[in-house]
Amino acid sequence: MWQWTQLQPYAGARPFTGITILWSTDQTRALIVPQGTPAGSYTLTLGFEGNIGPEVACITADGNSVTESSALTPIQLGPPRRRIPIPRLR
Repeated sequence: MWQWTQLQPYAGARPFTGITILWSTDQTRALIVPQGTPAGSYTLTLGFEGNIGPEVACITADGNSVTESSALTPIQLGPPRRRIPIPRLR
């Protein structure tokens, strides 16, 4: 995912400072954490690059490096809700 992962404001959403990606220990799953206080609708785009440099093998199709991306429909983010404690009946 790395630099090909984007969370873009959609329809007047509040801007935020960026995202942090936290990988699982086996690097098969990741948690995408927006920084700041996002609120509103955002479009999440995940990209895949088959050639990220000479340090790893290149993934190709018909001799060309594979590049794919997928955008999710707008997702709603907001600040945590305040919970009002419910009084216990005795």
